[in-house]
Amino acid sequence: MPDAYETLRAAFDEPPFRLPKSESGVEFDILKMLYSEDDATVVAALPLFPSASESIAETLGREPAAVSEHLEKLAAKGLIHASGPADARIYRRLALMPGVVEIQFMGAGKKTGVDFVRLAKLFDEYFSTVLGPIIARDSEHTTAARTIPIEREIPAGVEVFPFEKVSEFIARHSLVGVGQCYCRTAANLLGKGCGAPTEVCLAFDADAEHLIQAGFARKVSLQEAVEITRRAADAGLVHCTTNTKSADFLCSCCGCCCDILAGITKMKTPTTVATSRFLPNVLEDQCSHCGTCIEKCHMKAMKDTGDVPQATTDKCIGCGVCVHLCPTGAIIMRQRDKYAEPFEDYIDLGLRIMENRSR
Repeated sequence: MPDAYETLRAAFDEPPFRLPKSESGVEFDILKMLYSEDDATVVAALPLFPSASESIAETLGREPAAVSEHLEKLAAKGLIHASGPADARIYRRLALMPGVVEIQFMGAGKKTGVDFVRLAKLFDEYFSTVLGPIIARDSEHTTAARTIPIEREIPAGVEVFPFEKVSEFIARHSLVGVGQCYCRTAANLLGKGCGAPTEVCLAFDADAEHLIQAGFARKVSLQEAVEITRRAADAGLVHCTTNTKSADFLCSCCGCCCDILAGITKMKTPTTVATSRFLPNVLEDQCSHCGTCIEKCHMKAMKDTGDVPQATTDKCIGCGVCVHLCPTGAIIMRQRDKYAEPFEDYIDLGLRIMENRSR
């Protein structure tokens, strides 16, 4: 019989997600921290699409009532996704990352029984040596994440799509939950924190329902969610989500701790995050040469040219942080010459990733 943890690792490595083997086996240390052997067997049997416990029990060859009870315990720990009313619950397997690991740290300080410092160390090792470089390499074919510009800095009179404006992006959802940022929470535990706000990660609809029920996030109104993004922007953070027109989460990221931006800041792969439709343009007659834009740019895209700072086109992701934080209002956003719209949805994005993985 195959090892339960290897079976689970292989399931987590199925396209469109990744969990490749490392030379050190650190991924198995992570899995064993989170899952018992029986947990691993059950989770590996779950599909990526929602399924009733009866169907999962049939796959496992077990009694439905026992399987349903086990699934609820796993969901309460943030190890699988569960949603729906009590008499019609559905379950699906989450990716380990993005997914399970982030959820664990969203509840750090609230959940017991997990050594979060050790988990942070193990995942930092795995991401920096194995998963991060692979995600960066994969992004050269298909970019899975994108930035959304700070809404107040979008030029007046420019027609934009709902997926380009944070307030409209949020307004399309009926339920919102906010939790702790995994990246900065883990960095804080490792003594590497940057001091930026942590309660900024937004989840929507079914994902929000699950996280709120399990205690990993708190329910907020649509207006409070917008206010959270405004405070994040004031703190110089970058709005990131999946490279799709609709999504179930919205992060506010920093260049030093964030795994989404790490592909650019640490792996030196610009394609890791899809750009917005905009670029910053510095107005010479208003620039005070204070250097704030250069200092605050997470991508190190703003360069001192000896005249006024200019954005390096192939590094700038169009987040609008430099525009928002400029003390003299000397930077405006302009439209890029070339811009690729996000994928329609997760299925569209996933199929493209799977297509490129099969090459």
